[in-house]
This record gives sequence, structure tokens and C-alpha cells, in this order.
Amino acid sequence: MTTLDYSDIPLGLNEIRLVSLESSAEGVAQAKWKIRVANLADEATSYYAVSYRWGAPLLEGRFKTMTNDPITSIQFNDSVVKVTENLSDFLDQVKSDEKLKENEFWIDAVCINQSDPKERSHQVSTMMARIYRSAACVIAWLGDADLHTERAFGHLSKLAESTMLPPLSASVDFGSDQSSWKSTAKLFERTYWNRSWIIQELVLPEKVTVRCGKYSTDWSVLSKASHIISTGAWREFFYNQATGMESLGSDTKTVRIPQRNYGIPTILKATKKSMATEHWTNVLLYTLIRSRDFEATNWEDKVYALMGLIEDSVDVGKMPLLRPEFGVDCSAARTYLKTAIQLLRDCEELLILSCVEGRSFQKVKINADTLPSWVPDWSEPSPLGLRVTGYKRYSADA
Repeated sequence: MTTLDYSDIPLGLNEIRLVSLESSAEGVAQAKWKIRVANLADEATSYYAVSYRWGAPLLEGRFKTMTNDPITSIQFNDSVVKVTENLSDFLDQVKSDEKLKENEFWIDAVCINQSDPKERSHQVSTMMARIYRSAACVIAWLGDADLHTERAFGHLSKLAESTMLPPLSASVDFGSDQSSWKSTAKLFERTYWNRSWIIQELVLPEKVTVRCGKYSTDWSVLSKASHIISTGAWREFFYNQATGMESLGSDTKTVRIPQRNYGIPTILKATKKSMATEHWTNVLLYTLIRSRDFEATNWEDKVYALMGLIEDSVDVGKMPLLRPEFGVDCSAARTYLKTAIQLLRDCEELLILSCVEGRSFQKVKINADTLPSWVPDWSEPSPLGLRVTGYKRYSADA
């Protein structure tokens, strides 16, 4: 088994690698992929960026055995490379879709040399936000389809087309349509929605398409449906359908997932709005609060995943913008400490202090010591102190 020789496709300033299906591919099973270097400064550069989870997209059925480990062999250029099963499923979908396979794609696992710490640091810290912002379209890949997917996408479209909301006191009786609500809940149960990185991946681009297997819809459909579910009597109905699903089991954390996730498009909409109206310190802190129960493989990424939202606004002269440096000490504890210092220096409010948990809740440490009492441990997922809206009401002048 050979590995991809990235020295044959080195990156220069403003450059990224793009993946495409070779036109000479004889069929799905024999398909080969090619990787080329493109310059983001070139107006002719057009590509789709893929937002996805490396591991299992759903924790049941055939997906249950999927891991973050690359085990599926794919041919790129003249090398055979192993990728994760979830990424392999996406590539299979591209190969079978006549329109999709005409495009070039930016996929982090392949387009970044993951074994080169220097390249990873540069691409993730300096280029990542620009890559998603410059993409012709970002594909939010939820994983391969299951028996719920077609019904869920149809139901989301139906909700998005609704012109009126029921009052909070209204009684909603969808009768035989309960299966559509259950399927929609299953779509929001997918692990994609738990990733901290999806915040910048979905907020920064102009166009996002949500795809699950062969089914797809525009992000605006999901955003409208999220608002409908979050407003009025449908919220309780959706909650009941999600908690009543036998396949979710009795694990309260698992049951909570679809109940929270249906509101994520609304959270991202609020984040995008704050970027246009708020000081960068508020954008960072408000998003840290809103995304506290999101997941990251490395706890420091709870902060780094949000840097792309503020990099064009922060005053780096006061304090260097935090950036991930692979192979350097950028532990979660030190990252959280630096974040707190930067926010306390540049923010006009002290909202960050309301986010500090008791030391018995802290998970990360600086060497063997706990974090200072004024530094929130963002790895703690439970919402502590005042939420964003609560703090705004408390500090209102009127």
C-alpha cells in the first residue's frame, strides 16, 4: 500500500489542493481521483468545500461500526490512499451523480498533508476560513442515506413552505404524518450536528447545500424549517416525537441530541447576524456560549473552530490572534487561558466571568494545576451562568 506523495504537489502562498474525478474513469468501481494545486487568488478557481464528520454519521445500523480510522482504499493520482468510510461514502455519491462529479472539491483529509505539522498549522489557522468563504458551494455531508432520509427531506421542504405558524397554545395533530416527524428527528440525530467546526463551515460561505446520500436541499430550507420547529406548538410536538423514538434508547444524552440539534440553523443565523453588528469580542464570546455543548476531538478546538469568524476584525496589535499550531504547546488549558485574557482586555463587558464553573467541574489543567478561577473551561458542555439572551436582558439600559 502506497501513500500519497505530497512533495509532488507542494503548496505555495494562497494555494490549496483540489480533488476531482478523472474523466478517464471507466465506472464507479474503477474510478480514479486526481489532485491538483489551485490558487485562491485566481478568480478562475471554483470548487466545492466539503463539511463532514470523519467518523460515524449515525450511531446505529451499518454506521455503528464506522470509526475515524482510514480503512477504505481510494486511488488518488498514482497512489492508493486510505480514507474513512464516511468520506468514502461521499466520494461514491460524487461518482454516481452526473452533476456533482463535474466539480472539484476541497476535502481536508486529502487536500491537507495530515502528517506535516507545519502545513496543517498553516492550512487550518490561516487558510481554512478563507477556503470555506471562497467556495462556490459548501456541501454539508450528513452521511449516507437510511430509510428515514427521503421522508425527512420531504418533510423539511413542507415545513419551509409553511406561511403561517400556529400559536403557542395551538393543538397540532398531524395524525399519519407522525412518521415524517420521526424521520426528521432522526436526521437531526446525526452526529454531524455536534461538531464545533461546522459553525465556521456553515456561517462563512455564501451558499450551502445539505446532502445525505443522494438527497439534498438548500441550507435556506433547513433554516426556515428550524425556525418553524422552534416556534409555536410544533416545538413540543417535535420534542415528543424525538423523545418517543424507541431506537434512541434510554440514554438521556442521546435522547437530547435531536431536541437540541433542530435549533442549530437558528443558532448559526444568530451568529452570522452578530458578525455584522457586534464587536469581535462579543462574536467570539457569544458563540462560545451558544456552542458550549458542541463537540471537538481536541478540546482546544472549541476555541480554534471559531477563529475564522473574527479573524478579519480582531486587533492583532494588542494580542496575537490565537491560532492552532500543531506540534507546539497549544493545549486546551493554555488556549482557554489566552482566550480569557484576550476577552478581558478587549471586551467592554464581563460576561465571560458568568461562564466560569466551579473547580469541581473543570476537566483541563495547566500542568497539574487547575485553571485560574476567572477562566471558563469550555470543555465542560453544561450551560453555566447566564446565556447570551439572559445576560443582555440583565444588562439592558432601558
